[in-house]
Amino acid sequence: MEEPLKKVPTDEERRDYVKKCIENCEAPIMMEYLSPLTSTKCQTETGSEEKVGELKEGQNETNSSKKRSVRGSFKASERSQNLNYISKIDNLDRLCSNIATFGECKLGQDICKKSHNLEEFLKIKHEEAESRIYNNEESLLVQKSCPLFENYGICHLGLNCEFGLSHFNESMMANVNSNGEKVTPENLDEFSKSFEKNIIGIQLRTGLRQKTINFPKTQQFLDNFSSCISKFSKDCEKRNQKSSCKKGQNFENPLLSLNKLDQSKSMSEKEPNIISDLENQPNFEIPSEFKLSPKDMMIGISKHEREKFKHELFREKLILAPLTTVGNLPFRRLCLKFGADITVSEMVLCNEILSGKASELALLKRSPEEKYFGIQLAGGNKSTIIKTGEFINEHCEFDFIDINAACPLKTLHDKGAGSILVDRVSELEAMVKGLKKVIDDKLVTVKVRMSHGGSPINKNLFEKEYFENFENWPVIYNNMKTHKILSILCDSGIDALTIHGRTSFQRYTKEADWSYIKYCSALNSKLYSKRVVNNIESNNFNNKTNPFCPSIIGCGDIINFQDYQKHIQNDQVDSVMIGRGALLKPWIFTEIKETRNWDISSSERFDILKQYVNLGLEHWGTDKRGIALTRRFLLEFLSFFHRYIPIGILEQPIHTQNFNWRTPKYIGRNDLETLLASGNSSDWIKISEMILGKVPNDFVFVPKHKANSSH
Repeated sequence: MEEPLKKVPTDEERRDYVKKCIENCEAPIMMEYLSPLTSTKCQTETGSEEKVGELKEGQNETNSSKKRSVRGSFKASERSQNLNYISKIDNLDRLCSNIATFGECKLGQDICKKSHNLEEFLKIKHEEAESRIYNNEESLLVQKSCPLFENYGICHLGLNCEFGLSHFNESMMANVNSNGEKVTPENLDEFSKSFEKNIIGIQLRTGLRQKTINFPKTQQFLDNFSSCISKFSKDCEKRNQKSSCKKGQNFENPLLSLNKLDQSKSMSEKEPNIISDLENQPNFEIPSEFKLSPKDMMIGISKHEREKFKHELFREKLILAPLTTVGNLPFRRLCLKFGADITVSEMVLCNEILSGKASELALLKRSPEEKYFGIQLAGGNKSTIIKTGEFINEHCEFDFIDINAACPLKTLHDKGAGSILVDRVSELEAMVKGLKKVIDDKLVTVKVRMSHGGSPINKNLFEKEYFENFENWPVIYNNMKTHKILSILCDSGIDALTIHGRTSFQRYTKEADWSYIKYCSALNSKLYSKRVVNNIESNNFNNKTNPFCPSIIGCGDIINFQDYQKHIQNDQVDSVMIGRGALLKPWIFTEIKETRNWDISSSERFDILKQYVNLGLEHWGTDKRGIALTRRFLLEFLSFFHRYIPIGILEQPIHTQNFNWRTPKYIGRNDLETLLASGNSSDWIKISEMILGKVPNDFVFVPKHKANSSH
């Protein structure tokens, strides 16, 4: 193990070091914990431009460390080896599932292609168990405890379970339950009903593949489609043209013109009243509903009255974001244990659902522990979104459907889905109204970004006083899109709008812009308060004709309880959605509810990984394939989990890390903490072996997300 730097710096050196770290966006890790192999900009006095984590001359590394972009995701071709390993396991000979679970197979050995030799298989099981003990493996497999049998009193995999000997009675030659009775099909039916919900059977999957399932509600909506779209939506393009120039006229973007200001003078000297000047420009108009003054932050009716028109479900709740690949059911259950209130499925592709793809339908599964559960749908066509909603409403249990209009992936944009939907307002409005027609009394929410194609705001262009003036926000955020379609979304009947404070172009870089989220929240209050007041004054108010005021849910860069409190109190959001913060530290929900910063120990973090594995084995199974899948998703989880920086090794008064900090290589307070901080996939595999046993010599893992961009 490497030794940390032994020199103890003075207080003055520490202050200078922290200041330089913050200026250079580097994590201010205590100097005595920094690895001697790493030299950061903050440590060197030579002004070296060497990047954090960059290899020095003479250091060894594999060919995969050649210069390449670290953002985004690895290509599918690079990750195929992960699935190849699971495919090899699928091809292995295994005991017939009926023989393994019930002791008999109605098909008979002539028709069934699987092995029926129970005695031979039992002998192999004993040899494998003895081999693990002989090799002194310290993993869950050696403990001989099946998580399904321990928690539910029954294991549906029988002797195919890697812990099968713990629930197999050799005198009876049968798989038994916790009462010592032989497992029957009736026992398994009862177990499956209480285990996981939203399981789509083979008959429904076949019906989807063969296109024999009808969608009458969807068809009825589409037949009346033209009358369902608002005039405001149809005229949206004309409205947008009001703020642009006519043909042949030159109109300079006000934000671009600021770049050309003389740097020797302040902005206030150059632009004493930018709004006034802009309004004098030809054809420039700020729609009245986009103009906000400080009074508009609480216009119309009081906050207490306004809350009556919002749905209780999204009021000051901790929402776990829908996370592709890593936001699986075991991870959601893990976050629930730490205090998450609402969970959302991974992004579900509607086309794949309607084609009956089993792996996509599996994403709909819900744990009984998920008290409030939403399903996020992604699609570029109103027909597929609404049909999927109708199918889910018929066959699944859920509380709300979320439309993904925020995904920054180009593969989705090419299909008209993801963040590009904010530029396809009529289609998005039709999706919302259609879903409201087909999912009965369930809720509909939409997740968006600030804009699809607009450039992010450079706040350094504006003086602090100018930027903090609400009256200037329509100009500052003129090239953003979400606030311009807010009225359409409100009229369509959404119950909540989640806003990620970044553009699609930004993906997950730079800081999230919570000022824009606050702007949208204030605009939402203004729009709805006026309508509610008008309806009350005209005696035209009731809960059916006047839908709930949409809740605004903020999303972006929440990593401690201070962030949560700041956004709830200052940015006027009803709830927050936490994504990457939960991947780095699933205990963030506990920190928020207990209002404390938790300096969690390495052993506690390792116990969290063990919990995740147990939940994974329950979900994916305890046979060889289930263990392989659990290992794969554990490694995906570790590709984020390792980025957490323990509070105890940060220079004080820094109480937590920042997403945008680069992390220098450091030595933890013990060997396990150092191992958990490693960004090398070989170390992640080592961690998985500590829990799930050895991997084959040819095992390779390539993470889906390049989360270790800071290493």
